[in-house]
Amino acid sequence: MDKLLTIYRGNVADLFVFGSLVVVDTSGRIIYAKGDPNELVFPRSSEKLIQALATLSLGAKDSFQMTGQEIAQICSSHRGEVFHVRTIRELLQKAGLDESYLKCGAHYPFKPEVALEMKKRGIEAEAIHNNCSGKHTGMLLGTKLLGASLNDYYMPEHPIQQRILELLSMLCDYPIADEQIAIDGCGVPVHALPLYHFAYGMARFADTENLPEYLAPHAKDIMEAIMSYPEYISGTDGTENYIIKKYPRELVLKGGANGYFTGILTHQKYGFALKTYDGISEYRDIILLELLKKMGVIRKEDEDYFDRIFDKKIRNHRGEVVGETKVNF
Repeated sequence: MDKLLTIYRGNVADLFVFGSLVVVDTSGRIIYAKGDPNELVFPRSSEKLIQALATLSLGAKDSFQMTGQEIAQICSSHRGEVFHVRTIRELLQKAGLDESYLKCGAHYPFKPEVALEMKKRGIEAEAIHNNCSGKHTGMLLGTKLLGASLNDYYMPEHPIQQRILELLSMLCDYPIADEQIAIDGCGVPVHALPLYHFAYGMARFADTENLPEYLAPHAKDIMEAIMSYPEYISGTDGTENYIIKKYPRELVLKGGANGYFTGILTHQKYGFALKTYDGISEYRDIILLELLKKMGVIRKEDEDYFDRIFDKKIRNHRGEVVGETKVNF
């Protein structure tokens, strides 16, 4: 890993953010890298595009008449806004299911205003408010199409989880050993693999002309849904939404927990993956923006727009600027 970001208080370095990142093309060639691209890490929720692909490749779009918003939603780490919850509930109903089938556990929405309003009204958090309930809904749809048990779809040995594992290994050209499989925060398997291989998997995801026929149209559908409805991927105040809305046909993005982020540069068909080891999303996002500048996506004239959203200044509790963050690449 390398030092990717330095936080200054006054003129003195106060904090360092370490991590690694890599950009890969469809041939597997490294376009740009910092740190160690072979570090073994969990993509966490950045896996969700591939998890959704496992379900869509079973015919879910046609079987359940899925809209673009619903496809984006099963890839999401949503913030629990009203339209997120409504979309998930309606998609479950299309499959003849309800939220009682969700095994992701409950927490209040990640959007503070929504959580506060629920608490004021005495509404308890339920599984559908979990930021991974869209992913779990997608897994349930896939389970129905496989004709498998709905009660244990989250177990590593379940057919839908085995399908995800096989697809992830194939796309990323990396065999995932049993000891590299753990359980994510929402209760389903998550898989550790090198940053390089996950970035390569994202490049292959984008290269639909060379994907197998049973995957290509569904990978296209997922990318189209994310580019068209980025507010469903996280929320109206989400990193993915802010950036994709600015460059709607150029990027597919998906964040993950503990400092992970992945994406596709659609014109070049590059895949990238980054990991920061402090796990603080604000610092991860500043590093992400710098990487997108290096890749020629973020233009000079747009920097003020992003500086207003992703503030690089360090402020005290009176709002005074007392320091700044600087990217080290």
